[in-house]
Amino acid sequence: MSDRVRRGGVHRVQPVAREFLVISIDTLNDSGTAIVVEVGDARAWSDYRNLLVVPFGGSDRCALAWRVNYMRADRLGRPIDTVDADTLARVVAALTAAVEP
Repeated sequence: MSDRVRRGGVHRVQPVAREFLVISIDTLNDSGTAIVVEVGDARAWSDYRNLLVVPFGGSDRCALAWRVNYMRADRLGRPIDTVDADTLARVVAALTAAVEP
C-alpha cells in the first residue's frame, strides 16, 4: 500500500486515533489538502441507519457522511485500508443527495 494520500484510502489520525476516508480527488490530495469523512463502527450506528451512514461491504465499519471535513493531507499519514469503488461511490452519492435540491 502506498504512503500517498489517495481517494478511497482510510487513515487513522493520531493523537486522536480517529479514522477518516478520503473522498477528494487525487489532484486535490496531491496539492496538500484532503476532503474526508469520519469512519465509525457500524454496530454503534446501527440505530441511526439513514442516508448518511454508509456501511463498508464486508466490514464492521461505516462512513459517517455528515462528518465531512478537510485537513492537510500530510496529517493523514499512511493509509491503514482502502474501500472499493462501490463503497466510495455510495459515500459520494449520499453526500450529493444530502446537499442537492
